[in-house]
Amino acid sequence: TYTATDTTDSVTVTQTASVTFTPGTPAAAQSTVSASPGSVTADGVTTSTVTVTLKDANSNVVPGKAVSLAKGSGSSTITTVTGTTNGSGQATFTVKDTVAETTTYTATDTTDSVTVTQTASVTFTVGAVSASQSGVSASPGSVVADGSTTSTITVTLKDATGNAVAGKTVSLAKGSGSSTITTVSGTTDASGQAAFTVKDTVAETTTYTATDTTDSVTVTQTASVIFAAGAVSASQATIGSSPGSVVADGSTTSTITVTARDAFGNLLAGQSVSLSQGAGSSTITTVSGTTNGSGQATFTVKDTVAQTVTYSATVGITTITATANVVFTPGAATHFSLSAPATATAGSAFSVTVVALDANNNTATGYTGIAHFTSSDGQAVLPANYTFTGGDAGSHSF
Repeated sequence: TYTATDTTDSVTVTQTASVTFTPGTPAAAQSTVSASPGSVTADGVTTSTVTVTLKDANSNVVPGKAVSLAKGSGSSTITTVTGTTNGSGQATFTVKDTVAETTTYTATDTTDSVTVTQTASVTFTVGAVSASQSGVSASPGSVVADGSTTSTITVTLKDATGNAVAGKTVSLAKGSGSSTITTVSGTTDASGQAAFTVKDTVAETTTYTATDTTDSVTVTQTASVIFAAGAVSASQATIGSSPGSVVADGSTTSTITVTARDAFGNLLAGQSVSLSQGAGSSTITTVSGTTNGSGQATFTVKDTVAQTVTYSATVGITTITATANVVFTPGAATHFSLSAPATATAGSAFSVTVVALDANNNTATGYTGIAHFTSSDGQAVLPANYTFTGGDAGSHSF
């Protein structure tokens, strides 16, 4: 408002005049864009407020202007709170995100097509580690239980919206078993990952559980590794016979059991096994020529000849070191054999040998019965009845 005065006569004019000075067009360089707070959690809920203040070239605030806000990149969501500048020249927006990233925002006075020079950036940070979103994996999922071959367990920590969480200390535990865990990197890297290796000498399946020890969060997902038995070991595989002694009657059998094991004593299933005898005339019958879940293949053996037979087994292409013996013993005596000279001088004594034999003509070494002699020669002088002793071993000479 302006007032005039006649200074000659000191008279102030009653009437006044007013002039309204309005702000000019918003100036791109003088206007501002700010974000508060500058960092929020990328949880899809927490917001930062972006305030746009329009000013003219003399820094006067400019109300009544329509303003838009745009993001430079990323996946954040922009919500307009007040899209027209108020008496303070301000328009406001909120921004939120589910992705951990830094996003730059640019404001435009759409009324005058003026893009504000200043921009504002908001850093969307990862949230707390989520037990259900984090993961544990094993690669490979199956390794040989040889005490040296390893599987790598990778733990990936993520927040509730799937962002990788770096800088967390992680531990790995086994559910059971005898495997060895080695920490390769126990703190999550930029990809949210920590790594471990596992190995074992026992054929078994082991489940591993990971824990973010920084926040005391146990990851829901687990990973399992199958530690498989290795190649058959000639020295660790075994062979046995039961019973170790049977009658050589051509029907009674002994069972030969071959157990396939690897170098660490793990049982090997699904192995092809063959059985051979070193010497002798026994008959071998295959009961199961492929090892079962207990690593065993079985055979039966029988014989009609009294003898000791040694058996060897081959698993796949590997002949095992151990052998098994079966003693085939003679059966009960069923008849005798008598040996005498083809000719003899009448009236002169000569020797004869009596041998007790079983049904298969094996010497019945355990015979302790009586030998009684008869002759078609009425003049013959015969030995008296004789009772065999254990020392005779089934044969006695008269």
